[in-house]
Formats: sequence, C-alpha cells, structure tokens
Amino acid sequence: MVAQIPLTVSYYGENTMVSDMAFTLSLSELLNGNKIFTKGVDCAFTCIWDLSRNLRIAYLDAICGSSVNIMLHPKIQGGTVYFNSDMKPVACEALGTDVLIHRISLGVNTHTGERKAAVLLQKADDFIEVAQNFDQAEMINFRR
Repeated sequence: MVAQIPLTVSYYGENTMVSDMAFTLSLSELLNGNKIFTKGVDCAFTCIWDLSRNLRIAYLDAICGSSVNIMLHPKIQGGTVYFNSDMKPVACEALGTDVLIHRISLGVNTHTGERKAAVLLQKADDFIEVAQNFDQAEMINFRR
C-alpha cells in the first residue's frame, strides 16, 4: 500500500528534480526472525531531491505511527537511489511491541518510481527483517 502526497516535478535536460515526496510503505514480507507482527510494519518516509544542488536525502519519519525521524543517506546503484541509515539502534513501539531499529534501507527507482524498503528490528534477542519489494541481491547488500 502506497500513500503519497502530490509531487512537484521540474525538468532540467535529462535530469528530473523532485522537490519532496512523502509516502508510506507497509513492510509485510518477513525475511528473517519470528513473526511478531500480525500485519505489515507501516513506515512513513520523506524524500528531498534537488538535482540542481545535487541534494538527495530521506528520512524515516515514523514506524507504525511512532515518530522516529531517522536520516537516511543516498547511494546510487544503477537506476535506483538507496537511502540507508547510519545510526545507533533507536527504540520505538511498533504495533504495540517495543523494538529497536538497527538498520533501514529505502530504494527509489528514478526511472519507474518503484519504491522498496527493508528494516532490521530487534525484540529481546530476536532480530527481525521485514521488507517490501527487496530482491535477494538487495538483501545481501542490506545485511552488510
């Protein structure tokens, strides 16, 4: 499920400048760990792109309605910009469960607009990976 606010799009030759975009991805694919959630983990993201200044940045604003405001840093691979976290674990509540967020990755394909994300959570001694639209190769990079 993708919720989205309107985008502002301008064209500069071949490059597209997107001023900002906010959307929610429901991460429902359990890739590792025990199933502690009965439904998808909703992650609210904001991306700020200004190609005229070579600025790309994203934030995980909230997870399951709990505000976290974690900055994600860009890395471009092919036609996809991956925004990855670089932080110490962050405590939050997700679907009524206290968890630590260890790692976040958001991918946005600049040609198709496809969005994908993966999050590594910890509850007690259990590490849980949830994702949406990540393939095996992307998960290998996510786990590094």
